[in-house]
Amino acid sequence: MRHNLETILSRIETLRMVHAQLYLADYAGRLDLGQYLRELSTNLLRFLATHPGDVHLDLRLDELMVSADVAIPLGLLVNEFIAYSLEHAFPEGRGTITVCLDGDVGGMGRLLLADDGVKPEETPFEQPANGCDFDLCLIPLLARQINGQFRWDYSIGRCAKMLFPV
Repeated sequence: MRHNLETILSRIETLRMVHAQLYLADYAGRLDLGQYLRELSTNLLRFLATHPGDVHLDLRLDELMVSADVAIPLGLLVNEFIAYSLEHAFPEGRGTITVCLDGDVGGMGRLLLADDGVKPEETPFEQPANGCDFDLCLIPLLARQINGQFRWDYSIGRCAKMLFPV
């Protein structure tokens, strides 16, 4: 029950942060996605991690100006990935979560989310044949919402890769 409440609160915080960033941008309707994802990731780690000092955030975030229509789904996507990683990926309590944003690459932004935790083979509910954990199923749906090209890559743990129009 507590986990469900924390997940809902983190989603609300994600939306609040987008609106705060837009306000700081003088209502121009665009915000720096890199700055937003840095603040979001750091706050999520503090809020959701049992022992925040044991999980390292590797943040490599270019400046990329986007509209709220892009920032909101991407913020929720990052929220779901980090929340899932903190709950499932690190049974020993230690690990690294990577959030990497490359700026405009031929009219596209590139987002990579990864953790170095438990391999997907050890979490069979994540495999399509057995259904999908709701949090992880939400990630590709959010990517499609902004016409993003999304794929999972399990060669280095759990990794989500995405290209999206900017």
